[in-house]
Amino acid sequence: TYPKKVIKQVNAGIGGTGSSLGVYRINEQVLKYNPDLVFIEFATNDYKETRKSILESMEGMVRQVWQQCPNTDICFIYTFTMDMIENYQKGFAPYSILTMEELANHYQIPSINFAPDILKRLNDKKLFPMGNHSSRKDSLFFSGDGVHPYPETGHKYYAETMSKSLTTLLQFPKRKKHKLRTVYFSDALVNARMLDVDDKLGISVNAHPLAQKLFNNLLPDIKLLKNDQEQIQFTFTGNKIGFLDVIGPFSTQLKVEVDNDSPRYITRFDKFCSFTRMHWFFIENLGEGQHNIKISIWPNQINKFKILDKNLSELKNIEDYKEEYWQLGKILLVNNI
Repeated sequence: TYPKKVIKQVNAGIGGTGSSLGVYRINEQVLKYNPDLVFIEFATNDYKETRKSILESMEGMVRQVWQQCPNTDICFIYTFTMDMIENYQKGFAPYSILTMEELANHYQIPSINFAPDILKRLNDKKLFPMGNHSSRKDSLFFSGDGVHPYPETGHKYYAETMSKSLTTLLQFPKRKKHKLRTVYFSDALVNARMLDVDDKLGISVNAHPLAQKLFNNLLPDIKLLKNDQEQIQFTFTGNKIGFLDVIGPFSTQLKVEVDNDSPRYITRFDKFCSFTRMHWFFIENLGEGQHNIKISIWPNQINKFKILDKNLSELKNIEDYKEEYWQLGKILLVNNI
């Protein structure tokens, strides 16, 4: 459509994460580029989230975008998984999408839903839900797991839907500036931010930098706790705090001490930790005000293989599971200071 224009794409997606993390990431990982257009997609990973969580997080993102970049257009997009079929067969969209559409209507944000085209192909038997490959004999399959589309089929059909939708949207005159409407549900997360571990928080970091090439573009300064003698300690203001970390076979349990409360023990290892990925967690219900937090490794080792629920023969590099350390990338905080 614009052959003489240079179009720059910033891919800030993190697999397996929802809007409750996105609202903390969007400022640093998207808005610093002053984009002309932002696509937001959390329909799948917010599928089982509460209405409060979805509205609070999505509205926080919308308001952050237009407070900082009022000329930026926003478009919600909704991907599809096989878990959603029952909802669509009953004649209504999944709850996550219906909730996001409330905000889309309030803020007059366009949205693109990939599901109708996929459902039509499934109903017409031109596409089948799952298979070991994208095609077999004369049949085509959406994905291998019902969630992640094959490039040759699911991604192709998504692209066709996107192309048709953008062709329609581009016919409308572009607004020069978006005016923020009144708050629809909550502006509690409009100042949600993702901070470096030692960024203006007076942190005593008794940890070590760790080169992590896999996530260097999003987490350039990862800290590493290697044993129970090392700790991260600092003070913050708010009623909750979160952490964006890297988890995998090496992950372990954490001992989290807030003020004079009883310690909280948090397991940073789950059934998907046979591979390394970014993840996050929050310490909540702290009461508004200033708090002191101290995090260290809890030396009470967990049965990782029981959590994975896999045969040892399915796992690679068994020795990696004997490691016990924590990789911290960012602090998640509502920065109202």
